[in-house]
Amino acid sequence: MAVNSPIYSYFLVNRHWISIPDSKEMAVIRIVYTEVLSPLLLTWVLDEVLVQKRFSVRAACYAATLALIFLGGWLLDRWGVVKFRGNGLLLYTPIKSITLIAALCSARLVRYLMRKDGIGHGQISRS
Repeated sequence: MAVNSPIYSYFLVNRHWISIPDSKEMAVIRIVYTEVLSPLLLTWVLDEVLVQKRFSVRAACYAATLALIFLGGWLLDRWGVVKFRGNGLLLYTPIKSITLIAALCSARLVRYLMRKDGIGHGQISRS
């Protein structure tokens, strides 16, 4: 969420790639999607994909995630939650993919630092 909110706010709202209706119901839907559902989807994907060994499976999962992000933006547009202007819908997926890339890099960095400190899978005790 720390990466998702600034990206969404700056690139989409402040650059006027989307317009946001004044409806409170639509605002709740938009906030739940952008602040809860999208980060949960990214977290789930990273949690499941990082344990995969084959690059082709990982790449397919990342492509499917980007397709779901695009579908989410398209549905928000179709339902009137947001209105994309010009090529805003085409720019939505690449901008949102920055979130996926940042999350992937931070997860890999944390795993690298844990391995460097000698902490591996299964060695962490919960006592």
